[in-house]
Amino acid sequence: MDVPEIPSVVTAFLLEYIESYEELEILLLLRLEATEVWSETRISDRLGLSAALTADAISTLIARGLVKRQGERPRCVFAPCPEALDEAVTALARSYTSQRLEIVKLMHSNAIKRMRTEALRAFSDAFVLRKDDD
Repeated sequence: MDVPEIPSVVTAFLLEYIESYEELEILLLLRLEATEVWSETRISDRLGLSAALTADAISTLIARGLVKRQGERPRCVFAPCPEALDEAVTALARSYTSQRLEIVKLMHSNAIKRMRTEALRAFSDAFVLRKDDD
């Protein structure tokens, strides 16, 4: 059985915006339940994530313009900015439903690429000559 290729918009979106499984699951939950406003505790309970992982993932999603907080008692809502990201998230949700394993493999591959890039950057920085302040 041939597995369809992951759409390029999904591949690009994952590479640029999503670094962890927690971020992916939270984003898809908030998108699916877009009419509701979610507390971090409720998200954590629903997905079976620790409070710390949930808070970190939400902060990252907010910084990337995918989620925002609302209200006096902060609640999280799906709010992609720019709105064009909504199309990418919709394509991601569709692909994740039918190609979950392939999406997870792609995320794993992206994580390895990021680690290699950071390792190369750290290695090259070790050889940068810096001027002493003395």
